[in-house]
Amino acid sequence: MANPNHLEPSELGTKEYWDNLYTRELSNNEADPTDIGTVWFDDSDAEQKMLQFLRLLASDADEQDSDDEDDDPANFDLPDITLSRETTSFLDLGTGNGSLLSSLATHNFSGPLHGIDYSPQSVALARKIAEAKGQPITFTTWDLLAGPMEDAFGDQKDGYDVLLDKGTFDAISLSAATNESGQRIMAGYRPRATGTTRLVC
Repeated sequence: MANPNHLEPSELGTKEYWDNLYTRELSNNEADPTDIGTVWFDDSDAEQKMLQFLRLLASDADEQDSDDEDDDPANFDLPDITLSRETTSFLDLGTGNGSLLSSLATHNFSGPLHGIDYSPQSVALARKIAEAKGQPITFTTWDLLAGPMEDAFGDQKDGYDVLLDKGTFDAISLSAATNESGQRIMAGYRPRATGTTRLVC
């Protein structure tokens, strides 16, 4: 089977674009703390669907879940994996404003929650929002495609149970940058992102 054609490069594949975006969103949040910025793919309910999927995998589902008609297991192709709200660890790749991790915390996932992003402005915004909500989420400035993956793990030396990606691969695929072999940098994403985890979502 032939490899799919590369996407045309776009400004969404540049760090400058994301730094500028989160600089604006930080400023907006400082003026109005209720303005958390853009929730990417909100128009397709991507975050809500990911959250529903993860809630169904939790062995310690709460009563709220059982009453939620949208969480019907028949709506999902569930892997044979069980998560725990109390102990499952999550690493969010390209965390943006941290909204997905914040949603997990809101739904009582209390294991380690860690978001990484290569934009310092993104990390600053995510930290402000989590602190305002009193949510114990860790955010780190780190480039997914630069340096050993283990550098992003922090206290989770053995890796994370679940890696989350809500659009980061899309952005990497829009980058015109190439690696030392002349390949578009998206070629290095999968082996780096999937090496030490039980589930990629």
